Amino acid sequence: LEWYFKETGPLENSTRIGILPNGSLLIHKVRLTDEGWYSCVGIRGESTAVPQKYTAKLTVAYLGEVGEDSLEPPGDGQRVVAEGSELQVTCVPPHSVPRATVRWLAPTGPLTTDTLTIPAAGQQDAGNYTCIISNMADTRHVSFDLIVATPPTIIKGPTKVAVGEGEPAWLHCQFSGMPPPLTSVSWLRDKTPVRIDLHTHIAHNGTLHLHATDVSDRGEYVCVVNTTSIPPVYSKPATLFVKEKLKFSPRPVDKKLELGSAKKVYCKAQGADPPV
Repeated sequence: LEWYFKETGPLENSTRIGILPNGSLLIHKVRLTDEGWYSCVGIRGESTAVPQKYTAKLTVAYLGEVGEDSLEPPGDGQRVVAEGSELQVTCVPPHSVPRATVRWLAPTGPLTTDTLTIPAAGQQDAGNYTCIISNMADTRHVSFDLIVATPPTIIKGPTKVAVGEGEPAWLHCQFSGMPPPLTSVSWLRDKTPVRIDLHTHIAHNGTLHLHATDVSDRGEYVCVVNTTSIPPVYSKPATLFVKEKLKFSPRPVDKKLELGSAKKVYCKAQGADPPV
């Protein structure tokens, strides 16, 4: 009895391939390169009869790799959906032999479907979702955490503030909602986003701090609370008034005059209160 692989052979015993006493072919640690047609040929000593030949095809089962791109739409391990909104995530199996099966493991239990659908997300739907892809070769997993976001609420918005030029100013915005980084606060001045720099800072509680106010900081300020997957929430506007300092314009400078000559020395000042 002889064995042939892809019409080459006969195969001989090795560390990976062996022919058992009963004629069976045994392959250890099967590889993809072992895939193909195998022929078993029966030979009767010096007989001139045509040898009996039987063939069989070996197909190697395998399952490709899975990752975040196995989910449609792709994610990063965490997904945020607004409360009451629909969520659909499809688990796409990789190339495999035989065809892999797909199922989901949700906080509420197993789901035998390739597309996870939540018609109207509620807090009971939050948690970990795992897509399980398997066939006879292997089982692979890809999962994500679902966060169901609720709209923020502004408890107390900013109020009118008046400060002197050069003084600090604070505009407060008390709110409730999802924890950071899901929820953050930004500010508008006269409908334009406030730029955060060394002069301006937003505290973790949403308070806008202007370290040394300038006349250009005057205007109407609005607190904006932003939560992922939720439309922003705006406070009512509050006015910041900056009282301009008294200052000379132009600034006086030293002058040298000849004895007995006539010269004008200007003194002009401006400020919130008319100079005297």
